[in-house]
Amino acid sequence: MSSKSNALNQSYIDSQEIQKTLYKRTLMIVSISQIFGGAGLAAGITVGALLAQQMLGTDAYSGLPSALFTLGSAGAALFVGRLSQRLDDVQV
Repeated sequence: MSSKSNALNQSYIDSQEIQKTLYKRTLMIVSISQIFGGAGLAAGITVGALLAQQMLGTDAYSGLPSALFTLGSAGAALFVGRLSQRLDDVQV
């Protein structure tokens, strides 16, 4: 690392005001990204249902994309939960 980078890092460590500003900025960026991500996710599920209806020509299976998304989310949550539990057991 360069001395300029070290000085910048040290200024973040030493100054409570700079840390607070960085925290607020980071929190705002994460919040905005979550808003857009949630809106995109909802739009994607809605468009999936409309596409299923249009492609299949019936409303009977228009809920299938939402069901598959929910099933995939549950499977991913199970996988991540077990993985994090396994990693937690190793580190303890």
